[in-house]
Amino acid sequence: MPILQIDTNLSMTNVPLDFSVKTCELMADVFKSPLNFCVVHINPDQEIYWYGLDGPCVLGTLKIVKGSGTISSTQNIGHAEKLVKHISDNLKLSNKKYKHD
Repeated sequence: MPILQIDTNLSMTNVPLDFSVKTCELMADVFKSPLNFCVVHINPDQEIYWYGLDGPCVLGTLKIVKGSGTISSTQNIGHAEKLVKHISDNLKLSNKKYKHD
């Protein structure tokens, strides 16, 4: 069960109405999870500053609930790239800097 929490300094009015639905559909595909087990939680209007960058900022936290399987580090990087592209494109983020551990 993938759960994606998105904290952002964007206002909810800047988040497309279908963003959560499209994000759940992407996560269901990427993680081979039933769509009804995918969760997106958006926290808009947060006080977030990424040093050296002005403008919109998004922090995403992905959790995979136990029992949903495991993924390798290579798969993790691939999944992160797909999610970052989706989020950046849909929220119209001009700077696609992201950190992946």
